[in-house]
Parts: sequence; structure tokens; C-alpha cells
Amino acid sequence: MINNLINTLSSGARSNKYRITIPFPNIKDIDVLVQSTTFPSKTITPVDILIRGRKVSLRGETNLENTWDITFYNNKDMIERKIMLDWLNLVHTNQWNPDTGFLSNALSGVESLISGVKNVIENPMSLISGGGMTKYQKDIKIEQLDNSGSSTFSTTLIGAFPINVSNIELSDQETNVSQTTVTFAFSDIKYDIKGDGIQFEDIKDLINNI
Repeated sequence: MINNLINTLSSGARSNKYRITIPFPNIKDIDVLVQSTTFPSKTITPVDILIRGRKVSLRGETNLENTWDITFYNNKDMIERKIMLDWLNLVHTNQWNPDTGFLSNALSGVESLISGVKNVIENPMSLISGGGMTKYQKDIKIEQLDNSGSSTFSTTLIGAFPINVSNIELSDQETNVSQTTVTFAFSDIKYDIKGDGIQFEDIKDLINNI
């Protein structure tokens, strides 16, 4: 019994083992030492109806916490902070310039146009898949890692862009490495389970067969 408990705890997900991939606009990949972040939450608000005097809960609106914070340590040159500020400036100065790839592909033929419009009607979020509707939006991946550093679970924030870069307090009394917190907005979440060969389709089929 004790051995089973030890094995379960040792194989559990650790909050300090994670990796974040942010495709910064117009810049090569860099390594950033992250101090903390989160997996965003998603909530379904139930709707109560009365049937013969009994309260029955049914599915209501799905509420998405569509802001996400990441805190990282600043190096002496504050390169990471500068990149975030440049990205924020890109958002500020960017005119409404939607990615027309979907429209150009759809207009290449009547059949593809009908198919494209139908897909958008059935799944409106398909318009922002693959990085969002504008050039300054990017998909950010948050991964849970195991003890060997392999990804076991990942969450992708669709169409993310920074909306706030925190201030840094300067003081003669402060001796710790300074940190910057950046708040991102995003439009949707998708996730992928990789551990033990389990895929989302397996879970979806299991739920549908209940």
C-alpha cells in the first residue's frame, strides 16, 4: 500500500516542470527563464430549470478565462522585456490587417467557397486557428513535462498577444533579480494529451459511449 502511494506521488505532475513556447513576431527563438505561469481555466456555467418541482441543471455558456500571465526573470540587458515591449508596440501601431489566406483560398473556386463558409458557420473559431486573424497574434504552447523532460500534456492559447507589460520597481534595498510579468489576451484553447499513449479522441469516444 505504501509502495503504491510512493509510486503514485513520484509519477504525479510537478508544477515546477513545464515549458512554454512563444513564437515572437519577427525574431528568432530565444530561451527565457520563466519564474511562474498557469494553465488557464475553463468553466461551464450551469442553467437550472424546474421539472415538476425538481431543479435540474443543464449546460449553459462556457466561460473562458481569456487572459494569461507569465512572469520571467530579467537578464542584465533586459532583452526579454524589450522583446515584449516591441511586441506590445506592434499591437498598438498595427492597423486592422486580417490574414486573407482563408478568403483567397476560398475564392479560388465556388466549391471551396461553399465549403469554407459552411466550416465557418459550423465552427466560427476556425477563422482564428493557426495564429489568429492578424499578424501580431500568435499561438502560445504551455507543456507539462515529466522527469525526463518529455511533454505529457500541452495547452495551446490561440491568437495570443500581449496587453500589459508590468512595471519594475527599482530600489537600493532590492537585491533580488528583477522580474517582468506580461499579460496576454487570447481567443481560444486547445489541448493535447501525450502521456501513456492516451489521445483526446480516446477520451471523446469514451465519453460519447457513456
